[in-house]
Amino acid sequence: MRSDDIDIPSAFYANVLNGSSTVPAGIRFWTLSSLIIQQALTHLDPQRRGMALRIVRCMPPQADGKIYSLLECYGQGSPPWKNNLESQAVLQGVESLSGQAVTMRKVVALHPYDSEQATYTVNGTAGLHNVSTASYPIQRSSQVAGCLTVSSLQANYFTPERHAVAQCYADLLAIVFDSHEFYEAHRIYLHLMPAPDEQRKYLTTFKQRVAALLSEGSEQKQQIDTHQAEMRTWQQFETEFLTMDENA
Repeated sequence: MRSDDIDIPSAFYANVLNGSSTVPAGIRFWTLSSLIIQQALTHLDPQRRGMALRIVRCMPPQADGKIYSLLECYGQGSPPWKNNLESQAVLQGVESLSGQAVTMRKVVALHPYDSEQATYTVNGTAGLHNVSTASYPIQRSSQVAGCLTVSSLQANYFTPERHAVAQCYADLLAIVFDSHEFYEAHRIYLHLMPAPDEQRKYLTTFKQRVAALLSEGSEQKQQIDTHQAEMRTWQQFETEFLTMDENA
């Protein structure tokens, strides 16, 4: 990244701000998330040396008002990662780098990151060594909605300038979340989640569960769209994974 490439273009800021007020609410999160992540990937990895960017959001609170896990809900990458990382989505907890960033509400970075020896987990890095990884909280004042996780194949990738740029993209992502999706620190009570590979053994039923919820809603004449059905399915898995942790 050259010195003249450090700042995010002002025209891009204007484009995002315009989209935040003109894109319909039902597609605003996905439209603006895609726009921001695509720009960030091009900006932070212009030569496509290998990078993955993921948006990790707080799961809706349980009945007690506490947040027990995070959902890796959207991501893009350049080889060796896939361009679209949604198929790799998993729930993350206190064991994850994202969980630490959200809990402490500050940047947490590991470089190099060794997936076989690291203290914290980062999804999608299995088998990759010397990966630089950092998570940046997505905040409004003292409240947090999740984080942006950036992984690069370049060892010691995160210079102060690159940290600053990545944090700016995390700050931009705060625009795509609704106000009720930001939570005070005392509500963040992350638990352990199963390892990504272990979760995927159960997530093979994800699509079937979503289809069942949509069918049930139709039969009962309840209005439920695919996004709502998917979120309810993630909540089902969260409850099951929390039970697994308690029984471990």
